[in-house]
Amino acid sequence: MSSKFLARFFVILFLSYIPALNAAEIQKTEALKVAYLYYFSKFISWPEEVQSEMESLNLCAGEVNENIRFQLGTIDGKKVGQKTLHVVYLEPDDDSHYADREDKNESVIERCNILFVSNNMIDWYHERLARVPEHALVVAESESVARRVILLHRSDNKLKFEIDNDIAIQKGLKISSKLLKLSQEKSR
Repeated sequence: MSSKFLARFFVILFLSYIPALNAAEIQKTEALKVAYLYYFSKFISWPEEVQSEMESLNLCAGEVNENIRFQLGTIDGKKVGQKTLHVVYLEPDDDSHYADREDKNESVIERCNILFVSNNMIDWYHERLARVPEHALVVAESESVARRVILLHRSDNKLKFEIDNDIAIQKGLKISSKLLKLSQEKSR
């Protein structure tokens, strides 16, 4: 074998790993997003009157991909303090064979304690903003999401989060000082 052939072979071999590395990085980021959602629930408390009415802690997620759905399945049913965390999926209603989806989503959204708004669900969320519970912890991937308490974003190739504690206080949410120290505060 010539050295040119070997050089080409190794270049092709190396380039074939790039998509796999990107896919692995995406899966890692998605797993980290779900881990953040779980740990946010452990370090945030809701007003006493809301907690006393909560049978479980409902984490509602909008349109998410299969990887995030899989990761959310790993935290569904876990204990958060005295409550059980339940993952509830909110589906977009653009699929005509789900005629009752709109009504289902409207009643479900009112029971969300944590609402994860992916980039795919921003318009859907804003159309239903009036139905979102006052004390819901809204975690979003975009700064454009109204009444968002936590922003998940990539910075320096890392997943980071930013807490708007002013909005949290308005909603009656108490965020652990440990979590606040780890976040990149909005004012910075």
